[in-house]
This record gives sequence, structure tokens and C-alpha cells, in this order.
Amino acid sequence: MVSLIGMEEKMSDIDILRLSYEKPGVFGELFDRHQSRFLKIALSNLASKEKSEDVVQNAFVRIYKYGKNFILQGGDFKLWSDKILYNCIIDEAKKTRLQVKLSEEIESLLEAPSEFPEYESNNFLNSVFEKLDFISRDILKMRFVFGKS
Repeated sequence: MVSLIGMEEKMSDIDILRLSYEKPGVFGELFDRHQSRFLKIALSNLASKEKSEDVVQNAFVRIYKYGKNFILQGGDFKLWSDKILYNCIIDEAKKTRLQVKLSEEIESLLEAPSEFPEYESNNFLNSVFEKLDFISRDILKMRFVFGKS
């Protein structure tokens, strides 16, 4: 890895990305800046450390692969790279066919007609959804809020 001794604080992420196409070793500086944050996000959404590390690696591969287009279009590097990470997490979830299994008791409660007004049950569901990782939350919302199979 090429070190930007004393320069890493002065160079923006976009500048480092741009330079990495001339000197590929410089890309390691982006990895060093964002890897721990990416891993924390991936771990909070995937059950496995191994899968999380794979997802982070795939995200950096995509950042490098599509970086030239990003440089031309401009924008916020953090938002763009976070979106790439999000897409990699979704891809991994689809690949492993993540399934959420509800207990029979919860399943029957959710399917039973409610005695409460709609807004009360929605508040309850939203409070439950807030405690889940975003992948599980999206799956359950599709099933129980939007009525998808």
C-alpha cells in the first residue's frame, strides 16, 4: 500500500479515489478510512462476521470499479459508498435467502382480527420493527403491513 504520509488528512475521499487510478496502492487509504465503519454496519445487518467481511470487501471492489463514473458525476462520497454497501448487504441477504421465522404464537396474533383501532396496532408493529435490523424489518413490513406473500 502506498502511504500518503501526512497527506491523508488533507486529501478528500474523492481525491484519493481519483489518485488511486494512477497509483492503485493509494486505494488502501480509502479502505483504512471506511473499513471499520462499513464492517460495523454490515455486522449489524448480517448474522455472520465472515459474511460481513465478504460484504465489505465486495463494497470496496464496487467502489473501485465504479469510482471513475462517480468522479465524473460528483457528489457526496460517503452517501455514495454507503449506498454501495447497502446494495452489497441486500445482495448477500438475497444470496443466502434470509428467512425470518416467527413463532406460531406471534403468527396467530398477527393474523387474528384486532380488537384495537388500526392506529394502535400500527404503533405496536412500528415499535417492534424499530428493534429489528433493516432487512428483517423490510421483510416483515412487506408481509404484515403491505400483505405481500
